[in-house]
Amino acid sequence: MMRFFISLGAAVLGILGMAQLLTGPRLGPLYDFLGACRLSPPVSGEITLIETDPQKDFFTHYFIEPETAASVLISLTEIDASALILQIPVAGLSFGIAGNAAELNFRFDEEFGLVKGNILNLFEAIRLGSIPPGKTASYVGELLNLTEQGKERLLSSLVPQEEAGIFKKAAAAFGRVWETAEAGYPAFTPDPDGVLRRMAPVLLGEKEIEHPVYTALKERYEQPAIEHTVDGLILRLVKPGDGGALSLPLDRNGAILIEKSGKGQDFKRVPLSLLVDYEEADRELYQVLSAADSLGIYRGISPEKHPPILYEYAFSLREELLREPEEEKKRRWIESRERYFIALEDFCYGPGEMTMVSAYEERIAVEAPEADIQQLRDRRDELIRSFRDIREKYNALAEKRGVLKFLLYGSFCILGPGGPEAPGEPTETEASAILANSLLSGNVIRPAAPRHILFWSLVSVGILCLCLVKLEPLLSLGVGFLLSVLIGVVFSGSFVLSAYWIDPFIPFTAAVGATLTSTLFVLVMNHRFAEQVRRAYGSSITPAYFKTLLRAGAPPALEAVTVSAAVIAVRNEPLVVRESQGAPQEAAQNGVAFREELSRWCLKAGGIMAGWEGDTAIIAFGSPPERTVLKLRGEPSYDEGGLSPVTQAMQFLTMLLKDSPMGGAWFFGIDVGECAFIPIPGSGYQVYGPAAACSRLLSRLAPRYKVPILVTRAVQEKAGTIPSRPVRISTGQKGSRTFYTLLIRGKSGKTGL
Repeated sequence: MMRFFISLGAAVLGILGMAQLLTGPRLGPLYDFLGACRLSPPVSGEITLIETDPQKDFFTHYFIEPETAASVLISLTEIDASALILQIPVAGLSFGIAGNAAELNFRFDEEFGLVKGNILNLFEAIRLGSIPPGKTASYVGELLNLTEQGKERLLSSLVPQEEAGIFKKAAAAFGRVWETAEAGYPAFTPDPDGVLRRMAPVLLGEKEIEHPVYTALKERYEQPAIEHTVDGLILRLVKPGDGGALSLPLDRNGAILIEKSGKGQDFKRVPLSLLVDYEEADRELYQVLSAADSLGIYRGISPEKHPPILYEYAFSLREELLREPEEEKKRRWIESRERYFIALEDFCYGPGEMTMVSAYEERIAVEAPEADIQQLRDRRDELIRSFRDIREKYNALAEKRGVLKFLLYGSFCILGPGGPEAPGEPTETEASAILANSLLSGNVIRPAAPRHILFWSLVSVGILCLCLVKLEPLLSLGVGFLLSVLIGVVFSGSFVLSAYWIDPFIPFTAAVGATLTSTLFVLVMNHRFAEQVRRAYGSSITPAYFKTLLRAGAPPALEAVTVSAAVIAVRNEPLVVRESQGAPQEAAQNGVAFREELSRWCLKAGGIMAGWEGDTAIIAFGSPPERTVLKLRGEPSYDEGGLSPVTQAMQFLTMLLKDSPMGGAWFFGIDVGECAFIPIPGSGYQVYGPAAACSRLLSRLAPRYKVPILVTRAVQEKAGTIPSRPVRISTGQKGSRTFYTLLIRGKSGKTGL
């Protein structure tokens, strides 16, 4: 258990060190990658982005004119949106009258900064040869045009202060407007690597500064507050009644870790130009309606269905609302606008046009003078064109109104710049929408408290240390690294599935440290013992046996041990032939191949290599190390009813002859009996005894009697179902002894026949 506690202690130090290093939490590319693997968080259908287009109007992209802002607010009031966050300043107003000079200084600095940057870029391109001399003039012309545009933008910044009143009246009529510039809340601060991962609903410090989104939404909750708990800061939002509560964990700076896997692309979006176009289309339709009055097309229409009258009535109610904002006046104005559009629908697609055209046709049919007829035809055609123009204008306006009502009715609107701030990063407008979505739904990343990080990391690393306790060094290292990766994957997967953030680097590095410590410990502790076992057995036993003995710490017997074993002598006859033919290089290569092939099959079968004598190798089954390993593994040993050494030898021989391409050229002698095994320094593990001597003799007699295998009667009786044939071997002075050849079909198809 010392190995377990030492490796676990190293892991604890690693956890504490990494937790301190990554405190905050400190986030990076791994967090971003795993966040991208998460399903896009549910997006509240209440949130709508109203975005400017930087490609169309540079000025409107960074500032909005009071008149435009007022137009947007009036349209939102009509459509009955719930709230508006102005993410961009209102020119001449957002900084207040006293701060107007600061706004102008900002605009001048920005414009002249652009001019300076363009000039430097142009001259740098000329210096580096990126611009051919023939195109220099055209680039200079473009630079002059850009400078002229900058001048026009600066002139447009000089907004008269009287226009500020338009916006203030519209804001009062709408009622729920918050400006980021007025709130004093700076832009969201990204992490040091430039990636936005967290947002603070409230900037903590000597003076707390609320983000307008939080200011607008906290009214929906009862006593929203930031609480200090044992696990850190918590933003608690209690819903009215039995609606439950949201507890949003904050980092040490009071920021929430945002869910932005969707990068804001699922929010409803409305281009600012659509709202501007809607008001413009409304005015254009009224102008067309007014111009058509001279044709008498409203003759016979009652005042409550008269489109121009209804428009003017609604307009008067709007002006009254702007002068004195009240909910009742707002309701009356919205209802008047609805009646106006209902009347327009009836007028454009009712029977009025056909009735008036038919009246003209009847008059044309009865009029005699040609001049009068042509005049009637012209008036008829003008009437038809007027109705067509009215319908076209109405359809365009109705389409815009339908889109706006679908996207903006009851919406929490955020007006700000559109287009990406940086590749893959949300704009300020999208960032505010993400914050709003987090506060509405509670979908945020939940960083684990330090004590939870320590606990779960220790649990995972403790399991790893337990798994490594019984493993040998190399396997311990491999398994440890695999388990370390698995731990990292598990913590990563937990984050992907649950949004519960424990930096996988913390348990992963702790697990790697525990693995290295555990491996180093067992290497040091087993070094002497491994050397002792290696000196005793060398390459005679299988790596599996060697590892089992090392793991168990079973010391090798350094003196002779006598046990019953099956001994196989394998003779490589062609090796002697090659040597005798004077081909030493080829003989050496064949000898190496013989040793490698035979050792491979022997060790694979669980036997031991018990000696080499020139062209003959000795293999044994039932040796002391083999018996020790079986006992350590809890398997039946040879003395407890398990497989006999002969059975093991037969399995080895059958496998060798069937699967080895070289085995068919060798000769085998096999005997079983008491043998003495002893490690001899410099010579390896050796076997001695009658069975070893007999097997060597039989391997030399086999080629003389033209059989590949010769075994004693003791072996033949225990060979099981393997067929055999007796072979009479002369012993001299007309005596003989019966041995047996086993009929095992080899890879070449030959048998012992």
